[in-house]
Amino acid sequence: MIMENEAYKNSQLDPYLKNSILGTAKLAGITAILSIAGTIVAAITSLSKPKSTAAKEGFGDSAIFNFEGSSIFSVMISLIINGLLFYYLFRFSKMSRRAVQNDHNHLLASGFYSLAAYFRIVSILLILSSVLIALAALGMAAGKTFN
Repeated sequence: MIMENEAYKNSQLDPYLKNSILGTAKLAGITAILSIAGTIVAAITSLSKPKSTAAKEGFGDSAIFNFEGSSIFSVMISLIINGLLFYYLFRFSKMSRRAVQNDHNHLLASGFYSLAAYFRIVSILLILSSVLIALAALGMAAGKTFN
C-alpha cells in the first residue's frame, strides 16, 4: 500500500495530457467567471425591475393580469445554485492548473473530484427540471381534459 502511494505521487503525466488538462482548466475557469458574472447581472436586472405592470384585457377591463419580475426567493435560489456551480468549476480550474504545473497528482485528483461534484449537481438539476416539466405537461393535459 505504501509502495502504491509512492508510485502514485511520483508518476509523471504525458506532456500531451498536461497540455489538455491545462487547456481544459483554463476554459473551465473562464466559463466559471463568465457564468457567475452573468448570474449577478441577471439578479441585479431582475431585482431592479418595477414590481408589477398591469395588462388590461377584455371588455370593460374585466380581466387584469399582473406580470411580476422574478421574486426575491427565485433570485436567491438562482444565486445559491450558480454560486455552488461556480465554486466547484473554479476550484477544478485552480487545482488542476496548479497540480499540472507542480506535478502534484493528489492536487490533480482533488481537482477532478471538484469537477465530478460539479457534474453531479448539474445532473441533479437536469433530472429535477425534467421531472418538473413532465409534471407541468401532465397538469396541462389534465386541465384540457376537464375543460
